[in-house]
Amino acid sequence: MTAPAPAPRIHVDLDAIAHNLRAFADAVGVPVIAIVKANAYGHGMLEVGRAAVAAGAAALGVADVDEALQLRAGGITAPVIAWLDAPSIDFGAAVLAGVELGLSSPQHLAMLASWAERSGRMDEPVPVHIKVDTGLGRNGTREADWRPMFALARDYEQRGLVRVRGLMSHFSGTSDDDDRAQLAAFERALGAARAAGLKPTVRHLAATAGALRLPEARYDATRLGIALYGLDPLAPGAHCGIELRPALTLTAHVRRRDVDEMPRWLLDVGQVDGLLPVAEGELTLHDEAGDAWRLERVDATHCIVTPLGDVERSEVRRVTVIGGTATADDWAAASGTINYEVTTRLSSRLPREFHGGHASHPAGARRPRAVAPQVASPLPELVIDDAELAARLAELARDGVPLDLTADAYGFGLERMLGLASGLRLELLVRREHDRAALREYGVTARVEPRAGLASRAIYGFGGDAPSPTVLRSELAQIKRVPAGQGVSYGYEWRAPAPTTLGLVAVGYADAIPRSALGRASLVVDGVPAPIVGRVAMDQVVVDLGDRESRPGAPVRLWGWRASDATLDDWETWTGLTGEGIVAGLGARVRRRSRVDLEDV
Repeated sequence: MTAPAPAPRIHVDLDAIAHNLRAFADAVGVPVIAIVKANAYGHGMLEVGRAAVAAGAAALGVADVDEALQLRAGGITAPVIAWLDAPSIDFGAAVLAGVELGLSSPQHLAMLASWAERSGRMDEPVPVHIKVDTGLGRNGTREADWRPMFALARDYEQRGLVRVRGLMSHFSGTSDDDDRAQLAAFERALGAARAAGLKPTVRHLAATAGALRLPEARYDATRLGIALYGLDPLAPGAHCGIELRPALTLTAHVRRRDVDEMPRWLLDVGQVDGLLPVAEGELTLHDEAGDAWRLERVDATHCIVTPLGDVERSEVRRVTVIGGTATADDWAAASGTINYEVTTRLSSRLPREFHGGHASHPAGARRPRAVAPQVASPLPELVIDDAELAARLAELARDGVPLDLTADAYGFGLERMLGLASGLRLELLVRREHDRAALREYGVTARVEPRAGLASRAIYGFGGDAPSPTVLRSELAQIKRVPAGQGVSYGYEWRAPAPTTLGLVAVGYADAIPRSALGRASLVVDGVPAPIVGRVAMDQVVVDLGDRESRPGAPVRLWGWRASDATLDDWETWTGLTGEGIVAGLGARVRRRSRVDLEDV
C-alpha cells in the first residue's frame, strides 16, 4: 500500500517579510505601519507580525478588534491599529488591550466615549484615529460630517475621554488625478481638524502604491500591505520600483486515481482550501523533480492536472502550486482577480511552516493555533441548524448512504458532525488522504473516495434538493448618503448614477465574498435585496440601499433559509465557485454558532 502523502502546506519566508519591510521603509523615509489583517494576507498573522516588528515596523494594522486581540494574546506589545468598526463591537476589550481604534462616524465616536465615561477612565484618554472618506466611498466620515465629527472629538478630548492621535484615509488608486484629488481632500480634512482644535500627530493616507507614487502623501506614516508579502501592488506588468521577495509558497501532492473509470492525476488541494477556479490550461505547475504539469481544472477538493512528461503511475510527487513558476500573479491572471485575493483566501486550516527570521516554529509544519477567544466582534457568523443536520444524518443512516467529512466537514466542523452522528450506523468517507489523517485524531476511521457522489454531502446543502442548513449573516457597519457620480472602492468600477444611500458591510473576500461577485450578487438588508457596488475588498463590501431608510446595525443576510434570502445555488452562479468551496472557504473571522443558541435567525 502506498504511504499517505503529507497534507498540502504553506511555506512562509520570514526573512523575505523583513527584507520587503526594510526596502519599503528605505524608499519612503517615514515610519511604516505593517498591515497584517486577514491572517496576514494568508501568511500567518502572529509570525508575520513578530517579524515585521523585529524588522522595524512602527505599528501593526488590522481590520477589526478581534485580530488586534489575537496579536496581543500572542505577546505582541507594539502599537496596533484596528479601523473597521461596527455597532456590535466591544470597544472596551480593545481599549483594555491597548489597541488604537480607527473611527469612521460620529456614532462610533460617541459609543466609544460613552464606554470611557462609564468605565471611569476619565484620567486616561483613549487614543483614536479618525478615518475620513476622501473619495473611496467606503468607511470613513464623509466630508459633510467632518466638522461635526471633529467638534465632537474635541469636546470628548476636553472631557478627558479620548485623544485624537491620528487622522487617516485611503486612496482609490483609480488614477493619479483621482489620488491627487483625494490628497487635496485630505488636506482639507487636516485643516478642518486643526480649526476644531485637534492636533493629530500620526497622519496616514497612503498605502504602498500611493506612497511610492506620491511622496507628498507620506505624511507621518505610510501603510504597507501586499508589498510586505513580496507581491507588487500595481497592475500586472507594472513595477512599484522596489525589489520585493515573495514570501509564500503552497505545495501539495499529486497522485494518480481512477475517476469515472478514467485514470486522472489529482492534486490534493482545491476550492475548499481557498483556490479559485482558473481557465483551463492557463497555468503550468512544476514538481520537486522539475517536471511540468498542466492545470486542467480546480474542483471543490482537488486540482486535476496532466503531466507534460513521463511519470510512473505509482509515483506521488510534491508540486509547487503557488510560487516558483506559477506565482500569485499568475494565478490572479488565470482566475481574473488580483494577487491579494489569491493568498488571502488560502484556508487557515492549511498547515503553515515558517522559515528564517523570528519563526516561532521554524522546523516543521503545524496547524494554526487559536490564541485568543474572538468575542469583541460577534459578526459575521455562520448559524448552523444542528437539529436539521441531526435529522438529515438519521435519514442518511436509514438509507445506507455514507457521510462525507472532507475539509473539516466542509467547514461545519468535524467535532460538531461527529457529535451529531454519534450512535448512528454511518459509513464515513473523505475525498483526500490528509482528511483521513485529520479524522484519526478523533479516533475515527474513514475510507478515501476522491470522487464521492453528491448524495454523501447533500446534507450540507450541496448539489441536491435540500437547502443549506445555515445562515450567513452580518450587519451594516455604516451608512452614508452620497451624490450622483460618487465612485466606490478601488478603481471606481461603479459610480452612483443618482444620489443614493450606501451601506458598508464588514465582510469581504477574506471572509466570504469572492471578488467575482461584483455586479452579480446582492445581500439582503432588513429583508430587502441590496446589490453589491464597487470592488469587493478584503474585509468589507458596499451595497446600494437606494432611498430606503436604514441604520448602522441593520441585519444583513448573505444566504439563508427564508424565502427572501439568497441561496447557495445563487452564490454558485454569482461566483463560479462550488457550494463546497463557498462554505468550506469561509474565512477565520466568520464565527460558527448553533441555531439553538439564538432566538431569531
